[in-house]
Amino acid sequence: MSQSALFFGILDKALPFAMAFLGALVLTLLVTPLIRELNRSLGMVDRPGPRRINANPVPRGGGIAIVIGVFVSYTLFVLVSGRHPFPSANMSVASFWKMLSLATAISVLGLADDRFGLRPLVKLAGQLVIASLVWIWAGLGFSGVWPSLPPVADFALTVFWITGAVNAFNLIDGLDGLATGIALIATLGMAGSLFIVDTPAAAIFYFALAGGLLGFLRYNYNPASVFLGDAGSMFIGFMISSLALASQVHDSLFVSVGVPLLAMGVPIFDSSLAIMRRSVRHMLMKQGENGVGNDRIMTADADHLHHRILRAFHFDQRRAALALYAIALGAVIVGLAAMTMRSKTGGLWLVAVAIGSVVVFKNMARIELFDVGRLLELIAHDTRIEKRTFWARLAIPAYLVLDIAALAGSFVFMIFSTNVGMKVTHYTLALLVHVLSTLVALLLAGTYRTVWSRAMM
Repeated sequence: MSQSALFFGILDKALPFAMAFLGALVLTLLVTPLIRELNRSLGMVDRPGPRRINANPVPRGGGIAIVIGVFVSYTLFVLVSGRHPFPSANMSVASFWKMLSLATAISVLGLADDRFGLRPLVKLAGQLVIASLVWIWAGLGFSGVWPSLPPVADFALTVFWITGAVNAFNLIDGLDGLATGIALIATLGMAGSLFIVDTPAAAIFYFALAGGLLGFLRYNYNPASVFLGDAGSMFIGFMISSLALASQVHDSLFVSVGVPLLAMGVPIFDSSLAIMRRSVRHMLMKQGENGVGNDRIMTADADHLHHRILRAFHFDQRRAALALYAIALGAVIVGLAAMTMRSKTGGLWLVAVAIGSVVVFKNMARIELFDVGRLLELIAHDTRIEKRTFWARLAIPAYLVLDIAALAGSFVFMIFSTNVGMKVTHYTLALLVHVLSTLVALLLAGTYRTVWSRAMM
């Protein structure tokens, strides 16, 4: 084959990806200013405040431009090219359009919150309904990677997965371009995983989504002239989580769960800390403690990862966003590198990520640990709680049982995720060594005598 023939062959294969990407990019670039001015005229504006980082009023709800730019351009692309919109074993043509319909619905729900300010429970109820329809109506779930999963468990896990991702991106959207940039990295990383497992045709829609995200980032990056709002952040979380379900590859945990989890690592970590922090503060308030924080679990605060980076390193918005981009990109690269190994040693990358995550959590969760310590100390000295000595003694064996369960669970997960072939005898012996050696180390270190109010030290 001549070099020119090879060149045109590569060009022919790359053309659909380029068309999908450029179509969404151009249309989003054109639509976003119109949506921005329309939202401004409707009064959908974020004004400076105690929790707001922006110094000037900025229109919100601009994420609806991504929906229009991606869906309209990709629909035209499918009609003109005659291609299957999402060639995957888990996705029929009808299921694809149902998924896009539900994505539009969750974006409209977010837009209603941007315009009218819905109550948190009302918004959560809407998210749960739409996530349920992903499993009931669109037919997406985790059965593609776990065929033996009971339907009830599959339904519950699907709803949890989607609502978790939706709220994770909603919570992380606090800096100019942060949620959009992380979503762009996640989308390209998930597309890369499809190329690695030789299913590139399913990645065309990912390129369209990436084009829309990049087009909006042009206006959303610092200094932002428009914000995603709930219309955009909820849409992004829904698309990334549902696309992971749509592009599942049998016996490939990395494509189905691993890479999407790593790609969403920053939003998931931030939302986990937020839930822990707000829950503890809510209980502190109920105990009568006049601590700093909110007394409602679903009330926003100023202790997200980006807030802490801004305070700790005295970064501006751009540098803080770039730091979080780098973390997200690093996690995606780890996942893709593990996939390319195609061997049991790929699990070592996951171990490295797990160890790194523990180190990061230890250093980033100081506020949460401090609040947990205050809560436990308050309960321990609360004279209204009878038999507190009994419960304090009971807590130690409870900690032991929970730690044993956690150690055993982590071992089983690692064996499952790395597909290590083991005989039952070897498996049992390795499990005992893993659990007992770690537990003995904890006991010798006096972990179970540690006072939680001094957990930071």
